[in-house]
Amino acid sequence: MHDIKFIRRNPDIFDKALEKRGEKPLSSKLIELDAERRKTIEKLEYLLSQRNSLSKTAGNYSDKKDESKIDKVRNDIKHIKEKIAEVDTTLKDLERNLANLLLTIPNCVSDDVPFGKGENDNQEVYRWGEIKKFSFRPKEHFQLDATKTGINFEDAAKVSGSRFVFLSGAIAMMHRALTQYMLNTNVFDNGLEEFWAPVLVNEQSMIGTGQLPKFKEDSYKTNEGLWLIPTAEVPLTNI
Repeated sequence: MHDIKFIRRNPDIFDKALEKRGEKPLSSKLIELDAERRKTIEKLEYLLSQRNSLSKTAGNYSDKKDESKIDKVRNDIKHIKEKIAEVDTTLKDLERNLANLLLTIPNCVSDDVPFGKGENDNQEVYRWGEIKKFSFRPKEHFQLDATKTGINFEDAAKVSGSRFVFLSGAIAMMHRALTQYMLNTNVFDNGLEEFWAPVLVNEQSMIGTGQLPKFKEDSYKTNEGLWLIPTAEVPLTNI
């Protein structure tokens, strides 16, 4: 979630970063909402101070057994408590609205990211290796004769939907072997640490990685309040 303090101090930088993502400027709206929130906090603190002061006054009158003044102060305290409840509700609404808005705004991109409306505006940074040139049009992996009996899109589409696939036999074994090869290479050759992470996390973990509230409708939640992760990024980022 974005830091409202940063936005207050750097509204132009924030809006420029949003512009790179194709978003409209939002700093003025956020700052206005935050100013209203802080003003409401001051009002609430003033009312709480008044209530505390009246409570002390009521105690002093109670010691002197001045019933008429005690009743008046108690009546004043009652009215202030009603105002406190009203202002507190307003404050919670403002804080919730501000938090929800901050949570739905995309992250700011790096300063060196170029402006652009689509992938055609991307800038090539560098190339690695040689790009092979063929005298023929290469086939997709699933078009090769060797894979036709091990890759099944038709049945997967019936069982799950488009873009799903069944792998079987030698193809399934090769898929497993390549996965194991990738893991071993990263762990033993590149020094990365292997993790086995929980596939269910709490709501705060999903919020902390930007999955909620944006992808709420595309995510799965259990009756116990846990969420199914889209990738291991969610639990690993949270630790």
